[in-house]
Amino acid sequence: MNSPKSTYHPLFNTKGFTLLELLMVITILSAVAWMAVGTIENKTDQVRFDDTRNRLSAIRRAIIGDTSRTLNGMPEIRGYVADMGSLPRDLNALIKKDYCSDPQYTNEDDCTTASETWYIQGRPPCSKSGTNEHVEEGCDDLGGSWNTDQGYERCSDDVYTTQTTCESDGEIWLDGNRYYDSEHNLWAGWNGPYLNAAELTGYSKFRDGWGNIYDADNGLVNGDEATKVSDDIDITDPNNFGWSFILSTNTAYGDYGNLVIRTVGRDGTADDSDSEYDAYDGDYPPQTASGTIPEEKYRILLTDSNSTSRYDAIGGLTVDFGTPDSDTSITGICMKIAYKTKGVITVMPSSGVYNSSGTNKKYYDKTGSWNGTTNQTAVFLFEDSIAEDYDEDQYLPMGQVAYKIFEVDTSGTCSTDTYPSPFCSNSSYTTESDCTTAGYIWHDERDWKTFSLVPGSTIQTLKWHVE
Repeated sequence: MNSPKSTYHPLFNTKGFTLLELLMVITILSAVAWMAVGTIENKTDQVRFDDTRNRLSAIRRAIIGDTSRTLNGMPEIRGYVADMGSLPRDLNALIKKDYCSDPQYTNEDDCTTASETWYIQGRPPCSKSGTNEHVEEGCDDLGGSWNTDQGYERCSDDVYTTQTTCESDGEIWLDGNRYYDSEHNLWAGWNGPYLNAAELTGYSKFRDGWGNIYDADNGLVNGDEATKVSDDIDITDPNNFGWSFILSTNTAYGDYGNLVIRTVGRDGTADDSDSEYDAYDGDYPPQTASGTIPEEKYRILLTDSNSTSRYDAIGGLTVDFGTPDSDTSITGICMKIAYKTKGVITVMPSSGVYNSSGTNKKYYDKTGSWNGTTNQTAVFLFEDSIAEDYDEDQYLPMGQVAYKIFEVDTSGTCSTDTYPSPFCSNSSYTTESDCTTAGYIWHDERDWKTFSLVPGSTIQTLKWHVE
């Protein structure tokens, strides 16, 4: 007898998942997804933190370069300070040569129409050159005219007032751009951009890795009102693009201090305390950290006042004169150095000469005791006020500096007469034509010589051999 035909089919009789099993699977998948998202978020935060740190390093290099690198065996000197002889007023100064106090205005007319200030980097708008030409009062003292419409354009010789007449006589028309000063053998002026900034919503910005940005229209950083939290954090300047940019001392012409640049972190909020510091939300570098660019990284002590008297000042520049013969024809000699500040080449005469016995003098008066066999050196001291007494130290910014030796006049003041004066190899002849006609060598006035000031490095002895 045949059995009944079976109706079983595995496709329709497979046992399904229970509700509890489905919930367990969903829970496990959710946990895995949550851990994956957390890992991705942590990695994203770390990437942004690292990007911020790298951008801060880029700002540092833009300002003072990297002297640990060498070129032809010498420290590589580059960056804003080396070109301009001063720190930038803000981050936008590293991106644009001329710009508005409100960066959303990209040309001078729109900027001034909006009652903002148009910043000019380079030659000051004074028709005369000289001490304190960078300020209107100093320009008045020079008898020059302060003309903001004319801007900073001027001839290297004040006699010429147009570019055509200036250049036709071999002079240089100074328009605020980088230029070569043939007299002092120095380059000076803005040579940027020093930072590569992204063009975002109308103008270039260099933001941190978190994307913090200053809203120039509303005075906000990431939607919060921009305020100066303390002397350590200030995010109120739109030309810093949401970064805090602070000089520890007043930023007047010639003053120096620690430059501290910080980001307000992931939360976009400036912290007034590091008591519960968070690497991502906290300010970076922390407020307890030292300056981003300490003053010793971009300036060099040229003369140490040592107290308040010229007679105990130390430091200075050592000059080797070789083994010259006695010269009783002059009162004495001095030294002048040419250096850069605010994109302008400034000349400063020495204010004294160091003596190990503590009897420093105003100038070097030993030329009469030279004997032709003994090597002669002198250490020249400097103070830009040219005061009788040294009441403060003299610093110079890093970069190329030029020097030259001059005679002092009968009052002991550094004159414009180079030492030694042009001369013939046969002292019987006093003019170039007579000297060369007689078959002798005529020695022209010497050019300015250059040397480098590198933070942390010893200034080598400078040579000015007298034949």
